[in-house]
Amino acid sequence: MSCERKKKRKKKKRRRRKKKKKKKKKKKKKKKKKKKKNKNKNKNKNKNKKKKRGRRRMSRRRGRVLSQRNTQVQRLASANCQVATANSLVKVERDEGYQTAPACNYIASAINTHRPGGVSASLCGNLLQHPLAQGGVGDTVASESVLRSAGTFLSRVRARHRRPGLTEGLKA
Repeated sequence: MSCERKKKRKKKKRRRRKKKKKKKKKKKKKKKKKKKKNKNKNKNKNKNKKKKRGRRRMSRRRGRVLSQRNTQVQRLASANCQVATANSLVKVERDEGYQTAPACNYIASAINTHRPGGVSASLCGNLLQHPLAQGGVGDTVASESVLRSAGTFLSRVRARHRRPGLTEGLKA
């Protein structure tokens, strides 16, 4: 290595060392606004009473927890909402004869027992289209659109996941 090259390298190294770190700017704290006193106290009281009633109260109290718990059912319904609706019913066999239940609920629970990761939206859509969702368990109460669009779902799932218990879960 030539002498000049060495000198250049040394210069570069020095420059690197000399670079100073930039100081971080301190963020200004925002002042909290004071709450105004209720002028129309009676009016607000009535509003609060309405808010506290039923479902709205639950979602306010628990924030997102409630909505997260319902996403499974919503996903099932919205995955293929033209094809199936969340209130299309399936008769599920119970000890005391038959009992109607929302198709999406029943199918989601059937799959989740075999697939710990949960169910994807597209899978749910396919499930709602499958004949087993309609008549696999008992007599069916379902919308015509659901029955019309019964597809070849199980074969696809078998190929994709190779989970032996999956189909039994849906049949039983």
